[in-house]
Amino acid sequence: MQLENIFKKMASLFSFEVIIGVSNFCAAIILARELGLVMFGIWGLIMLTLGYGEAFGRLKVDLASVHVLSKNKYSPQEILSSVNLITLFSSTFVFSLVFLFSDLVFELLLKEGAAKVSDSLYMLGLIFFLQNYFFNYLYMNLALQRTTMFGFYNMLRSLLFLIGVLLLQALDTLNLVNILTSLAFSFITILVVMIIDFHLKHGKPVLPQHVLNLSLLKKGWNYYFLGITSQINFSVVLIIASQYLTGANIGVFYTAKSLSDLFYSRLASAASGILYPLISNMEGGTKEKKAITVSVYIRVSLLFVACYFLLFFNWDFLVIVLYGAEYQKVGEIMNYLGVGSVVYFSTTLLVAYLGGTGTEIFAVIPHLLSIILQMITILFFITEVSLLSLSLLYVFSFTTSSLLLLIIFFIHKEKKPIDV
Repeated sequence: MQLENIFKKMASLFSFEVIIGVSNFCAAIILARELGLVMFGIWGLIMLTLGYGEAFGRLKVDLASVHVLSKNKYSPQEILSSVNLITLFSSTFVFSLVFLFSDLVFELLLKEGAAKVSDSLYMLGLIFFLQNYFFNYLYMNLALQRTTMFGFYNMLRSLLFLIGVLLLQALDTLNLVNILTSLAFSFITILVVMIIDFHLKHGKPVLPQHVLNLSLLKKGWNYYFLGITSQINFSVVLIIASQYLTGANIGVFYTAKSLSDLFYSRLASAASGILYPLISNMEGGTKEKKAITVSVYIRVSLLFVACYFLLFFNWDFLVIVLYGAEYQKVGEIMNYLGVGSVVYFSTTLLVAYLGGTGTEIFAVIPHLLSIILQMITILFFITEVSLLSLSLLYVFSFTTSSLLLLIIFFIHKEKKPIDV
């Protein structure tokens, strides 16, 4: 019965994830067609920059709030007040560093397109702050096990951005500055709605407690390292592309990777969104928690494999229809990247299990292995960096690290939880 309830909740959350996926997909197609191959590659580097800002500047205390609230020691408004205060200090510190050393950071990480990204620094800073506070309130819904509202608010944010892109297209004003403005507007609008919704239900903010701040930081520290290693692992191949490929080929690789990820990330996100708070609040031992996780993992993996083979012979046609002839090379590497995406996104469910048992730090190990493998391979074994070699590198590193994560999952034994 519990497994049946899990899949009902997952189906509900997945319906929102499908809409998010379709919205992001439509926005990406419009941007790809209107911006052109080179400028769409620059947009990919801008998104990569935001991803690194989120990884380093967000201490993941919002994720830690799910675990801390499950202990019933602090009220939701107490936890959220602490989360918001920590976010203010951490975000300000990281943005100040990036601002002071922006030329060095962008040239080191991006090289191709660094100047374009640097021109958008102030707008990126605004989105960075809005995005961090958006996640604070979004994950509080997950902590309260309001999974429907979690998915609903996330869906609204994506739809609002798509509407903004469509308006810019209709007004013939689709450029990077206006696109970033639309992205910022989508975050701030839904953030205001979530702030009003939360405080109407739970009362006004309260003064943060020092002990609670320390508890969130202690718990969030594991997620912070997990987030950093995950972001580097997932994007190091894009950084390599920015160093070695032409602007057009960066656009091809970013388009292919985004498209491949999109087809598999939404279901994985829905499953993880259900499993994490469920495992955190679940009574019983490791055996019961693993049994539920394995049941979900097998079903999701089989669905991913079915999707992969369904699309195997159709990528060339789909890419040209959706993006245009300019993006024809995208179809040539989609099936390679698809293997990496299937393996990676199916095993993210195991990270949700580790997080729910308070041992998420173990998930850092596979990410570190993948990063090391990618760097060693690119330095010593790949003589010519191309779209194909980068695609094979992506598959090799993610398959190896995912196998390690499976081993960690099966040998894992839950320890007695620490009082937070």
